[in-house]
Amino acid sequence: MSKKIFYFFALLGAMVVFAPACGDSDPCKDVECANGTCFEGVCDCDAGYFTDANGSCTINAAGVYNVSENCTVGIYSAEVLAGATAGELKIKGFWGEFVANVNVTVSGNNLTITRQEPDGDKFFVEGSGTWSVNAGGKVVLSLSYTVKDETVPGAIQTATCSATYTQQ
Repeated sequence: MSKKIFYFFALLGAMVVFAPACGDSDPCKDVECANGTCFEGVCDCDAGYFTDANGSCTINAAGVYNVSENCTVGIYSAEVLAGATAGELKIKGFWGEFVANVNVTVSGNNLTITRQEPDGDKFFVEGSGTWSVNAGGKVVLSLSYTVKDETVPGAIQTATCSATYTQQ
């Protein structure tokens, strides 16, 4: 009987020594986020940063952009600012007309402009788009949006626009 107990404890000891430990695997161990924090193996970027092809937060979306618009204004410049949290941007000089910032939500490569009245003057904007990086390493925002003039009740005027914002 004592041989069986000896073999049982020897086998149990070998299992403890050679078996992988549960929960020792850190999914963030080899993840470098640069301007962000790793969470379960994926980078959660700081405000104003996007992930590059390697998943690291190295693309800074903040800066001055040249804007080409097919609406009422044509060509102008605007400034993109980091939002209050990751996943938010603010565009200063949007549509070449708004004084206050237009808030943009970022989810992956998608951009969303939820209905908002930036200047509090009954001019509303909403839309969507995408972001990418061009061959020169500059961020490009491609947006489609509508601006509604609701200053006169019952006589809403709408401008449907698209614009390409290219980081300088």
